[in-house]
Amino acid sequence: MAKWTVEIDDPNRIPELVARAFGAEAALVERTADFAGAFDRALGASSPFLIEIRLDPNAINPSQDVAAIRAAAYGQRSAT
Repeated sequence: MAKWTVEIDDPNRIPELVARAFGAEAALVERTADFAGAFDRALGASSPFLIEIRLDPNAINPSQDVAAIRAAAYGQRSAT
């Protein structure tokens, strides 16, 4: 059985490096605005393509997060 190793200089690149080790291309998306470009690259790829999407766990949608919702809710409660 063949063995191989991959040197990882940045742990944040693990999904990309694993994809490349298996012959796939990869793109990292951290902002909504970057998704369309990554998706276009995936559609044009001649090999499997991984799109890693890193989401803010507090984001509800691109313009609102949990902190803003809580602040609005508590602000409304204190006004009544």
